[in-house]
Amino acid sequence: MNKKIPAIIFLLGISQLSPLATYADSFDSLDKALATPEKVTSLSMGGQESQATEIDSKLKNIPAEFGSLTHLKQLEMAGLDQLTGLPEEIGNLKELESIVIDNGNGSQMNISLPESIGNLTKLKVLRLYGALDARAYEGENAEFAKVKKLPQALDKLLNLEVLDLGRNGITEVPPQLASLSSLNSLSLDFNAISELPEFIGNLKNLKELSICSNGKTTLPDSLSNLNGLKLAIGNGSLKLVDQENLRKRFPDIVFDFTNEFDDESANEEAASNKVAADLSEENSQPENTSDSLCSGKVLANSGVTMRKAANRESEKICKIPTKTDLEILKTDGPEETIEDITSKWFLVRWNSPQGKMEGWVFGGFIAMDKNQ
Repeated sequence: MNKKIPAIIFLLGISQLSPLATYADSFDSLDKALATPEKVTSLSMGGQESQATEIDSKLKNIPAEFGSLTHLKQLEMAGLDQLTGLPEEIGNLKELESIVIDNGNGSQMNISLPESIGNLTKLKVLRLYGALDARAYEGENAEFAKVKKLPQALDKLLNLEVLDLGRNGITEVPPQLASLSSLNSLSLDFNAISELPEFIGNLKNLKELSICSNGKTTLPDSLSNLNGLKLAIGNGSLKLVDQENLRKRFPDIVFDFTNEFDDESANEEAASNKVAADLSEENSQPENTSDSLCSGKVLANSGVTMRKAANRESEKICKIPTKTDLEILKTDGPEETIEDITSKWFLVRWNSPQGKMEGWVFGGFIAMDKNQ
């Protein structure tokens, strides 16, 4: 299927509208695109259930005729497990602005990129999520032997603004990235990168950096050069004290420690050391056994999880956002230590968008009103 959007040009002195044959065309299969290459500006291969995309999904090699799509601006691929690589002729597509190969977590693409990719001087977006790594995601002990290397010519993409190398079994940041001075968004999630190189801090236009699920990645001092950088480092097995130390070390960076797996012990964002000390003192006071309610507020920047019972294994009810006001009903739940904070579990109630909700939260992430 292809969509045609006519561009109507009006000629002066002519009383009737006269459409000239100018079209912007999107195609969802390679065969259809190659039938009328001069019209193609957008091509999507795979990722949809249709007869055309089923044919694409069986491709092992893209034919040299691919180089005839000289007006192509956007290229998308997904789930092409049989494909061995992009052809050398892709270097002829000088109008390309975006290449998106988003392989998700269910496929095993393992393509090679040719050195001719360096000819794509207009390229602004390059997403290669899971495109170079034939392994299904198997955790930190997986082998990386089949991972394809990036071409050296990647360093010629001087207009590249967005680069995603997530889930590719990468163990170190490719040195070619040091030349990408226009880069403003870099994603390296779900790899095995233990250390970021110093040159990352020299990418002056970098505004967003994501290194989630790489383990404890060591950050270079040069990141201090990037004022206002948004750095996502969730699922990184960071303790609360580690998170707080990073904030102190890089005060101009906006950190996001959000953990998609909801592991409170690893990724609940910490309050300051002073607040933690205050909480320890408060929780050592006699328990509130009266019928009257005490108010409180959520401290953790990522919110706190409400559960049906007073333990981390209990069923999750909801996530209470940070700074939310609570009614504290009980403070006599079991005591537990979560990342250097020892506290009892609290039974609380709050006004959620769905109405009042009641359940248990870890008291170490709640500030009690001392005036009550």
